[in-house]
Amino acid sequence: MIIKNKDKIITHGNSKGRELALDIIDKAIQSVNGYQATLKKLQVRDDELFIENLSYNLSKINNIFVLGAGKASFSIVKALDEILGEKIKGGVVIVKKGEKRRLKNIKVIEAGHPIPDEGGLKGVKVLLEMAHEAGEKDLVLCAITGGASALMPSPAGNISLDDKKDLTNEFLKS
Repeated sequence: MIIKNKDKIITHGNSKGRELALDIIDKAIQSVNGYQATLKKLQVRDDELFIENLSYNLSKINNIFVLGAGKASFSIVKALDEILGEKIKGGVVIVKKGEKRRLKNIKVIEAGHPIPDEGGLKGVKVLLEMAHEAGEKDLVLCAITGGASALMPSPAGNISLDDKKDLTNEFLKS
């Protein structure tokens, strides 16, 4: 149960209706929990990785890389870290500043959101270096969620990080 004060909420008014509504809300929240969804969708049995209807023979994969960015990406890569453990050769996830939790096999980089910052710029360089390291016989698992556009700033051409910050500020004001 995600709703911690359910007992208090159902003590007055239409108690049965409130309880039913809270149960529905709780199930809805659980159904979009990235950690739980990943644990359900991804399993390792023997030397085989199953992702829903796909399977990968891990003995034929040289390296596994985990890359991620976004506000909900930590929960997904946390599940990947637990499921795949030491099988992960390298991993990086870029999360919103203030995420103090760390993972065993995946580096956590904090960056600015909604305003992009230098942390994100450095983080996306680490992420891209790792992506380029992956070869033909490697498996790359990516968890890109909402907020990644701010957390992974990679200005192109004549656009600077300051330009992206200014434009994001203008969008937020509007």
